[in-house]
Amino acid sequence: QLQTNESCTALPAGYIRSNVSALLAGPLVPAGLNATSGANGSTPGLDGFFDGGSGAALGTGLADDNGSGEGVGLNASGNATQGGDPNSTIGDGLFKWRNVNLTMWRFNTDDDEIDCDVYEYVPLVYLLLVPLWWILTVLWTWNTYRANAAYAKDLHRLLCWVPTIQFVHGILSLFNYSSCPWDGTISLVYATFWAVVTILKEPVMLLCLLLVAKGWCITRNSLERSEVYIAGTVVALLYAAVSIHLSLQSVVSLIPMVIMYMAMLTDIATSILANLRILKAQLLALYAFGIDPLSTPVYKKYRMFVNLARFTLLFVVLEAAIHAAFTSRDDEAYWLFILLHQLMELVIAIGIGWTFRAQPFNVMFQQVQQVATELADQLLPTITTVEIRANEINGANLIAWRPSLDLNGAAPHLPATLVV
Repeated sequence: QLQTNESCTALPAGYIRSNVSALLAGPLVPAGLNATSGANGSTPGLDGFFDGGSGAALGTGLADDNGSGEGVGLNASGNATQGGDPNSTIGDGLFKWRNVNLTMWRFNTDDDEIDCDVYEYVPLVYLLLVPLWWILTVLWTWNTYRANAAYAKDLHRLLCWVPTIQFVHGILSLFNYSSCPWDGTISLVYATFWAVVTILKEPVMLLCLLLVAKGWCITRNSLERSEVYIAGTVVALLYAAVSIHLSLQSVVSLIPMVIMYMAMLTDIATSILANLRILKAQLLALYAFGIDPLSTPVYKKYRMFVNLARFTLLFVVLEAAIHAAFTSRDDEAYWLFILLHQLMELVIAIGIGWTFRAQPFNVMFQQVQQVATELADQLLPTITTVEIRANEINGANLIAWRPSLDLNGAAPHLPATLVV
C-alpha cells in the first residue's frame, strides 16, 4: 500500500498513474461520482473530487485499463482551485492546488492472485527430505563406482541419476517455494531452473524404470532397434506433455500427460511380464536337467523382476491415490500432498535401487562351483598335461598304441622320448 500525504503547489498529471490522472484532470466524471458546479469556478473534472472547493473528502477505486486486474484507490480532500494562468486548460497537464491531501493505495481484484499461504509449509517438507536424497545419492554412487565397481554396468551408472535429480529438484523446490510470490529477480531465476528440472524429472525417472523393466544389462546386453524407437518417442511426447501442463495448469492440458503416462506404464508392464516369462522358462529347463534352480543366477534375476513388478504396481496405486485425494493445487493441504508424494518416490527409489544395485549375480553359483572343484580334487585322479614339440612327432620314436604294448619291458634300443 502506497500512501502519500503531501501539500502540493504544482502536481504534474503524470505523477499518478494514467487512469487516475485522467480522473483528476479529465473532463469526464467517473461513474459513481456526482459532478456539481463549483462556486469558485473550478473545472468539471475537479468537481468530481472536490465539491466546489468545499473541502469534502471523496474517494474512488478504479480498475486498471490494461486488464491485469489491478486497481488504484484514491482518497482526496482539500480545497482545489485552478491556479496560474486563468486561461489555462485541462489539457496543459499541470494544475495548481492548495492544501491537497492524497492517499493512494494499490489493490488487486484478479481471481488468480497468488496465495503464498498455501506454500507456507512446503519449504519445510523439502528441508526435511533433501538430506535423505543426498544420503541416497552418496550411497548409490559409492556402491556403483567403489564397492561393486567390478560388477557395475551401464544400467547401474544410469540409475545414479535418479537420486541425483531428486536431490537437485529438492534444493530448487526449497528455494522456489520460499520465494513466493516471485517478485524479485532472484526468485524468478529459482522458478526458471525449478521449472526446467521439474519438466525433466518425470521423463527421466520413467525412462530409467523402463530400461530396468526391459532387462537392459540384466537379462540382455542390448535392446532391439524397434524398442529404442518406441521408448524414445514415448519419452519425447511425455516431456512435451509435462511442459504444456506445467505452463497451462489446466484440466485440458492434463489429458495428454495422463495418456503419455499410461503409454509409458503399459510398455513397462509388458516388458516386466516378458522378462518374467523368459526367466521362468529357464528355471524350468534347469530343473528338467536335474539342476537345482535355486542355486543359479537365473532364480536371483527372477526374484528381482518379481520385486520390480510389485514396486511398479505400488507406484501406480499410490500415484493415483495421492493425486485423487489432492485435486487442487491451491488446497490448504498442498504441503501434505508434496510430503506424501516425496515419501512415495523415496520408498520406490530405495526399493528398486536396492533390488537392482550393482552386485555379482552369481554369488551362490560361484560357491557351488568352488565346492565342486574341491570335491573333484579329492575324488578324481590327477590329470597331467604333456607338451610335445612338432619335430618329435615325425621321428623314429613315434609308435602306435596297441593292447600288448609294454613300456616297462621295452627293448633298450627304444629312444628316450617315446610318443604313443
